[in-house]
Amino acid sequence: MAVVRYSNFFVVLLNMYRMDPHLLKIKTRVKVLLSLLLLCCSQHILSQVVTLDLRADHPNAKNAIVWTKQPNDNVGTTSQNLEVAAWTWDGTPGSTRSYFDFDRSQIPAGAVILSARLDLFALRGTAQHSTLSGPNDAYLGRISSNWSQSTISWNNQPVVSTQNEIYFSQTPNAALDYLTDVTQLVKDMQASPVGGGFRLKLNTESYYRRLMFASHVHPQTEMRPVLHVRYYKKLPTFTIQES
Repeated sequence: MAVVRYSNFFVVLLNMYRMDPHLLKIKTRVKVLLSLLLLCCSQHILSQVVTLDLRADHPNAKNAIVWTKQPNDNVGTTSQNLEVAAWTWDGTPGSTRSYFDFDRSQIPAGAVILSARLDLFALRGTAQHSTLSGPNDAYLGRISSNWSQSTISWNNQPVVSTQNEIYFSQTPNAALDYLTDVTQLVKDMQASPVGGGFRLKLNTESYYRRLMFASHVHPQTEMRPVLHVRYYKKLPTFTIQES
């Protein structure tokens, strides 16, 4: 939209100058020409939209699953699953939550986020989404406090903001992929110097129900989570002063 506004303004100024340049004082004409030059540059820069595909298997990404059965451990660094589950393990009820972040340092400072989409691909086979005992709806939220992949656990979970959180509606489709617009969450992350990343949590943590996605170490690399970000670099402000 910004490119269109600049383009129209450019045409108006150019036509005004061409119609009768003698109506304008010399200083005004100079200012108009400088404005046109700056607008041309702005139009060119704004057209340079960048798309990043940030992958969960990047060395600087973070991945964690916390589990009530091992409350002092991160069990997600080597798991092929990115999961949120309320299930029983060896007859013992429990729950899991997933925390993850991408290498967002690839987004330059001052970038204007146009869109962001999170792709989570459902597991195929026996470990799939389930609504065995009830709905498997969930919430995707922004982590709003600092956290470490090496120290996170069920007993040491970071703070998660409910602002702009995203609701994942239940699905009876055991192999449904979730391609989710997370633009506002990513904007919030980039605007905050603290925390960052996503938490996925079931709405009802009572067995048996779950969502099961491929993780950052899934053997099929094309199924690993990806965050697609489109942005452009914010332009500096120019001021033309009359001497």
